Amino acid sequence: MVGPCGFDNIPLRFAGSVTWCLWLCLAGCSEAPKAVPQVVLDDPRPEVAQIAVDDPLTARGIVEARRTVGEFERAWRAHAPETRDFRVKMLVAERGLVEQFWVNVESATPEGFTGTIANHPGDITSVKYGERVTVPAREISDWMYVERGVLKGGYSVRLMRDRLQPEERPDFERELGFRIE
Repeated sequence: MVGPCGFDNIPLRFAGSVTWCLWLCLAGCSEAPKAVPQVVLDDPRPEVAQIAVDDPLTARGIVEARRTVGEFERAWRAHAPETRDFRVKMLVAERGLVEQFWVNVESATPEGFTGTIANHPGDITSVKYGERVTVPAREISDWMYVERGVLKGGYSVRLMRDRLQPEERPDFERELGFRIE
């Protein structure tokens, strides 16, 4: 199913599930997993901080997205004609669960981003598809936009792609509607 701005939300349904990502990684691994350096995810919500233990690669992506969010804000402000699909991802913790939601950005300030929830919740009930939200810049878990058909940012999308078998990656990118370089 194609979502807002031509973005395919099917892979995003699974993006919030750490369990699914871990299963995908383990099911598709034919070699021993590589050691990943410990990552500290600075977040007051214990469920979010736990991501660093459960999935350090996801935590590393969150840390990198927060570190580079200024790049997203500059691209948003410039809003060049060849750019589209400006989104930030937010983490929602509820009842010991954590899900990530893409937000279609409608406005941005150095402090945060306002827009609408772009994918359907799984187990979280405190947000709804299409709901208007504001995400503080320091709390984003990812950011992305597409420039000339190429993904910029999108650390979680890149990780999902990297966890696929090489022969599955072209179909994944085709479904998304942009290239990952």
